[in-house]
Amino acid sequence: MREVGICIRITAAAVFFLLAVCFCTKAGRSSDIAAAILSPQPLSAGQAGAICELEMEQEQPVGNCFWGEVPDTQLSCRETGGSSLVTAVLTVGNPELVVSGSTALAYQENGCFLDTRTANELFGTEQASGQIVWCGDSSYTVYGTFESMEQMMIRQAEDTDGEVLDMVSLHLTGSQPGLPPDTRGAQQFLVRHNLSGEIIDYLFLNALAGDLLLVLPLFVVSCLIRMSCAQAKSADTVCKKAVFSGLAVLSAAAAVYLVLQHFRLPPDMIPTQWSDFSFWETWWETQRRNLLLLLGTAQGEAQLVMLWNLLLSFLCNLIAVFAGFSLCLSFSRHKG
Repeated sequence: MREVGICIRITAAAVFFLLAVCFCTKAGRSSDIAAAILSPQPLSAGQAGAICELEMEQEQPVGNCFWGEVPDTQLSCRETGGSSLVTAVLTVGNPELVVSGSTALAYQENGCFLDTRTANELFGTEQASGQIVWCGDSSYTVYGTFESMEQMMIRQAEDTDGEVLDMVSLHLTGSQPGLPPDTRGAQQFLVRHNLSGEIIDYLFLNALAGDLLLVLPLFVVSCLIRMSCAQAKSADTVCKKAVFSGLAVLSAAAAVYLVLQHFRLPPDMIPTQWSDFSFWETWWETQRRNLLLLLGTAQGEAQLVMLWNLLLSFLCNLIAVFAGFSLCLSFSRHKG
């Protein structure tokens, strides 16, 4: 029975650890997209388009999308007589950074994407590609639909919309190839184009999830070091002592490698002065306030999916660590 219990714990630790890695990887796919709330003045389509063109001339351009929301926008279909009240999301740049799957809007004029509920109300089907939707006197071709808890239409902004673009989504990259993304490129983007706004990102939560994944491997390595040291101490020959001592050294080297290669701390979490004890309190309060603002926007739904994957990663990793600790405790009791 003891052997069965050990097998169950080993299997549980391995399976839940792999699940934690999987969910963390899924969350990481959208963690490199940040947003900034522009202040004090929103931009028009022409102003945002000029900035996008200037950015493309940079040696290392930052992927971007300016966008804004217009609530209570009336849509209609003249063929079916259907109508719907939606939030219109107007974009300039790469709309994929705001709503996944909407890349076609970047190079298609007079087009839009609708959420599936709105498509059903207007056309009686979720497969609305090629249909024509009317917004006042303007018509738009539907290029596709997407799942959303809120009824939305996403389209390119026009000069007639006025100054409505009060957000910009930015694709974060590392300061050097191979390094994790940080916010410095996004900050440079704002400065370069004389824009002001607070950057909202999820790098801290993703870094935390990734760092917690190190707990179980480091625990296993520490157990291996402890076991190797004990075997080396009780070895009755020089050869055995050398083998177990070498194993302990290799295990310690593996632990150092794991920490150096995979431990992450976002640069904007490092204060300029370590004596600034209020830094993290202010940083967290700012992040919390801005995250709540972002979650209430069109980009917020994608971030909710990411947060859900992070939560699943945390839970699976916790179970894996608990299984590993209980296995070690069982071995210790049996040995004692």
